[in-house]
Amino acid sequence: MNVQNWIFLFVIVISYIAVVAGSGQCDRSFKGKQSVEVDSDSDSDSDASESSIEDCSNKIYEIVQPSKFNDQIAEDPTACQDDKMLQCDPDSLFRTINGSCNNLKHPTWGMSTDCFLRFQPAFYTGYDGFRESTAGGPLPEPRDLTQKIFKNDERPSRNLTFMFTIYGQMVAHDLSRIQFLPVAHREQKNMVTGMLDSSTVYGPTEEKAATMRKYDGTGWRNTSFRREIFMA
Repeated sequence: MNVQNWIFLFVIVISYIAVVAGSGQCDRSFKGKQSVEVDSDSDSDSDASESSIEDCSNKIYEIVQPSKFNDQIAEDPTACQDDKMLQCDPDSLFRTINGSCNNLKHPTWGMSTDCFLRFQPAFYTGYDGFRESTAGGPLPEPRDLTQKIFKNDERPSRNLTFMFTIYGQMVAHDLSRIQFLPVAHREQKNMVTGMLDSSTVYGPTEEKAATMRKYDGTGWRNTSFRREIFMA
């Protein structure tokens, strides 16, 4: 696994922990209301239960609601913003190299250098520091979390070969590649297209795709390009 896979997995784990924590708080609140209202009649008990469940649902929604992150972080002049204005040709027979205009209603969806959507808001210490724990210390390493949560058990399969792993890695590289520098970015960009279109092979932009062609009339590929330009 490369860095982007670990980051994605870490985000999923943190989201799960947040939902579980919110559910636990709701569960304790729900039980508390039940104990207080145990002497009430059945109708009031039913109303209280429905109210408690609704409160819990609202709390969990507030925890995982992705649209609130803009209100919780300081303004960042280098932040990723989807404000591109594109002119698309609805009669085009071929896809664009950078993935734009594949969706005519939302032409920026899935294009390279577009913004990732967050399941959870961004939390940083200062402008570009790593998030700290409530005690002020560093958070657990993502690798430590994954090793504790996911056991590395051998599970042989008669239906899958190692090529399944290679294919999965290729799909992951073709769909997402997080921009690493500059580290001050609070909102990360996807440096490849969001579609399964072999952008890791042919390049995610017109400029990078051009480095692969000789343009001498033969249609041959230029094999002197740098491999790390495309692969994460």
